[in-house]
Amino acid sequence: MKRKGSKLRYLPDVERGYTRVKRGRGYYFMDPEGNRVTDTRKLERFRALVIPPAWKNVWISPSKRGHLQATGLDEEGRKQYLYHPDWTTERQRAKLSRMVDFGHALPQIRKHIAKDLRYQVLRKEKVIAIALKVTEETLIRIGNEQYLRKYGSRGLTTLKKKNVDVSDNEAVFRFRGKKGVRQQITVRNARLAAHLLELARLPGAYLFQYLNEDGKRYRLSAADINAYIQRFTNRAFTSKDYRTWYAGLWAFRLFARCLDYGNEKECQANVLSVLDAVSRRLGNTRAVCKQYYVPDSLVSAYTDGSLLPYLNQSLSGSGQPMAKETEKQLLVFLQQATQG
Repeated sequence: MKRKGSKLRYLPDVERGYTRVKRGRGYYFMDPEGNRVTDTRKLERFRALVIPPAWKNVWISPSKRGHLQATGLDEEGRKQYLYHPDWTTERQRAKLSRMVDFGHALPQIRKHIAKDLRYQVLRKEKVIAIALKVTEETLIRIGNEQYLRKYGSRGLTTLKKKNVDVSDNEAVFRFRGKKGVRQQITVRNARLAAHLLELARLPGAYLFQYLNEDGKRYRLSAADINAYIQRFTNRAFTSKDYRTWYAGLWAFRLFARCLDYGNEKECQANVLSVLDAVSRRLGNTRAVCKQYYVPDSLVSAYTDGSLLPYLNQSLSGSGQPMAKETEKQLLVFLQQATQG
């Protein structure tokens, strides 16, 4: 089938395709009917995909316009994918558009967060608002019971009180995150620390709990947080959009602190430093951070210098990134990137 607005064909690897067969030190290819491929143009196409030699169970799309060009299993048995360049471009543009839409919706969410934080009682809305403020500061995943039971990994809603040390001015989170990665994140924010101390005073082992109208305690869930976001944006945004936005914002702020570099090598070192800093906050690898959170267009604009005007606009007279202006300039950049 064809995807609307695209010349690509949506062809997943459940469709019959070509396969690669190992022979000695080399390979040959078989068509869907089991015949060896000898057509020169087809062989050139397969070789141009540069499928890693170590991949096993290789599937190749029957169409050069298929959105997915090849799949296979790497040396560790993990499934890997090679997409058509146009599909990757479309996905990037869709990701940027979603970030732009979320950026426009964010002030509405913040307005309700500010209102809900003023409640004296730890009702559900206030605890959700606290959780989202923690997300802004830390990029910690929201978490869920399924991941906790299956992998023992925690996120915001599954943190216990023992996973955070709170003082008057800061909070230190220590927990095992996704894929067993040990995380330690320090937040220096007196107001947020005060809210976390409120939560810690409630009975029970878990940190994020709220009091219902009947005075009973209930644990906050990821579904509660996503429903809150969707209620005030009237869009199907989730906590993942929250983390994606703030990961991009963190990267933008860090790039604003790396304006001076002497050559391409120093520029690339700055890029890796920024990606590593953001990935540590996310609890991900650099590769995951770059693929799913920090837009490619942001990185490429930094390396080619076209991000410089936006970064300069975000700085104060003393050369420090200004919070509101930084976010404004990121949104302006993303809007223009979606049109490029």
